Amino acid sequence: MQQPLFTIYSLWCATLFLWLELYAQTYTLEDTGKQCSCKHLLIRTIRNFAIIYLIGNILMCIAAVPTIDISPLAFSALGLILIAIGTGGIKPCVAAFGAEQFNLPAQKEMLLHFFSIFYFTINLGGFVGMTLTPILKKAVSCFGDDTCYALGFGFPAALMILSIFLFIVGKNVYKLKSPKKKVILEFFKCGWYALVEKFRTMKRSDHWLDNARGKFNVKLIEDMKIVSAILLLYTPLPIFWSLFDQQGSRWTFQASHMNGNIMGTQITPDQMQVVNPAMVLILIPIFDRIFYPCFSKINILENSLHRMAFGGIIAGTAFLSAGILELALETTYPELPRRHHASMNIMNTLPCDLKMSHSHSSLQTIDSGELVRIKNMMCNNFSTYRLAVVAPLQCDDIRFHNHKFDLSAVCIEQQIDSVLIGINENNEIQAYVTDPVDFKKSLSGTPRVRISYIKSSDYFHNVTVTLKGTSGLEDMYFVQDSPSSSLSESAYMEVPQGVYECIVSSNEEKHLFEKHFHLAYGGVYSLVIRGSRGEIAVSLFL
Repeated sequence: MQQPLFTIYSLWCATLFLWLELYAQTYTLEDTGKQCSCKHLLIRTIRNFAIIYLIGNILMCIAAVPTIDISPLAFSALGLILIAIGTGGIKPCVAAFGAEQFNLPAQKEMLLHFFSIFYFTINLGGFVGMTLTPILKKAVSCFGDDTCYALGFGFPAALMILSIFLFIVGKNVYKLKSPKKKVILEFFKCGWYALVEKFRTMKRSDHWLDNARGKFNVKLIEDMKIVSAILLLYTPLPIFWSLFDQQGSRWTFQASHMNGNIMGTQITPDQMQVVNPAMVLILIPIFDRIFYPCFSKINILENSLHRMAFGGIIAGTAFLSAGILELALETTYPELPRRHHASMNIMNTLPCDLKMSHSHSSLQTIDSGELVRIKNMMCNNFSTYRLAVVAPLQCDDIRFHNHKFDLSAVCIEQQIDSVLIGINENNEIQAYVTDPVDFKKSLSGTPRVRISYIKSSDYFHNVTVTLKGTSGLEDMYFVQDSPSSSLSESAYMEVPQGVYECIVSSNEEKHLFEKHFHLAYGGVYSLVIRGSRGEIAVSLFL
């Protein structure tokens, strides 16, 4: 579920289920004059929605257990729905419940400090959860897997059980207020009546709610005018939360296209989500104890409305900066072919420079180990292109009998294909077409590598490619001996960023080739290995 939709759904659940809860509880039976005891209404509301939230966490935990014969997708979807309902029901209640514990205006300053501490603890929990949960998931293995996703969901569920228990235990020390009227119902009755009267009588009035005078209490009408004015403050909130919650999706993808190296420390894109609660933990004490008291002395940001406006401006500036940054990053993104067009990457794996031409370009040079991209080639469904390649007769240790070669390559519409220029067993230049390039960045920003092996002779068997990182991490790729194909490819592999030692070995020789490569964050690489006449050559293409 996308983050903006999840946020809007959560807010909708909050409104719907809170109204249902309030409507279901009769505060005052006006026709009989009897009053019910509803002091524990808000406690029950928070408790019930917390239980719904807990059930959602438990379902997510069950869905992550591979040994249980259930539908993970169905359980995950149901769990997310319950978590959305629980979140939407808890959020509008806990803040109001906390505010009810203070006597106003005598404890106004204490109330402001309470909300600072309240928000601080929320973000402290978010910071600890975002930091500790991934560590637990990776550090613990369960159900035969290297990781334990079930623990990642079970740990928050256990904490939710503890929080519900602590909330219920403190019930006797809470200050509880008893509602006197069905405010929600009266609110909608008055509003509906005022609208109907306005359009029925077409009378001019200072405010549209004045049409309800005589039918409803004057105080209720005045209170509703205040509420309707306050509602203007909430109009930008759906947009704000839709953008704010992008930090778990689009902003993380944006970070995967950037260099996270700051003063020698590498920040991964998925760690950016931790920055928000960390910044809140740092800034709340500073603002609460230093900035706001200083601003109050010079009559700036004295009340909550001014602070909200100032915060909204800062948030809008942050969103704007992210948008400007994305526009700058878009210039570095690969240009994907449009309809009826295709693109082609020509990679020179030979140890000498080549000259190449085709119907869309004049003669151009492709340096050894370099890549040339031919963009926007006309292509309906798929088309075959002729490539004219000119090579020196002596290409390092390779000697050609002819220096001109006509090659063919097939391109597919709206796709970027890769063509490797190598040699075959007859010592002639040949074009090898690989699988299409996948430019999708990894969510964590780690580099993605695909290994291609061109086997132009039968000198080596069971070729193995090993990537050794400086941290001790080691990835191995075993090349299959296929008599029917001269090209062998691996799937894209995600490896941590850093310098890697590439070692190529076979049954005949343990160290055919050894070289160091640097794999940067967000990079999508093709590691091409060419074996010919007892030698191995390796090229890295980005």
